[in-house]
Amino acid sequence: MLVAIAVAGIVIARRDSDDEIVAGTRATTIAPTITTSTTTTPATPVTTATSVVAKDPIVAQINLADVVSRLEPTEIVAFPITPPGDLQPTAYATIASGNRIVILDDVSGVIRFVDGATRMDITQYAIDVPTIGSQSFVSRDVLVGPDDIVYVNEGDAAGKYAVVAYGRTGDSYVEV
Repeated sequence: MLVAIAVAGIVIARRDSDDEIVAGTRATTIAPTITTSTTTTPATPVTTATSVVAKDPIVAQINLADVVSRLEPTEIVAFPITPPGDLQPTAYATIASGNRIVILDDVSGVIRFVDGATRMDITQYAIDVPTIGSQSFVSRDVLVGPDDIVYVNEGDAAGKYAVVAYGRTGDSYVEV
């Protein structure tokens, strides 16, 4: 019986506390004063004291019923890619040094470098990654390292995964 009364009291106290928060009547004020002092040996009597007083707290109310504007993503670049008909991703994007974005088209086997500031296509190369429909596939990750080496996480039907590096040779990227 005593436990039931204690639980009921806690529930009522929480409900009152929540009502105060929603109504905006409950405010928490924290105004600590931090004092530190440092002394050295008596031979060199130097004493430093610092006192910091916190500023007035910020009081804000949030109305969860207000309608807010929807955040829309900014389109950086768009390329027409024909969907292959399965549920595999058709392109992968990552960042590279020099404020560039790298896009690997997993349908056509083309890698594009895009300027991140101007959103202009800098260059594109053919790449020997397994494209959609191959026995192997790009599983998840595409990274670009120093000297524009492309690292691709590749998998196969047997469930084996490996990170494969591709380097630029002439007008294309090949496995290195």
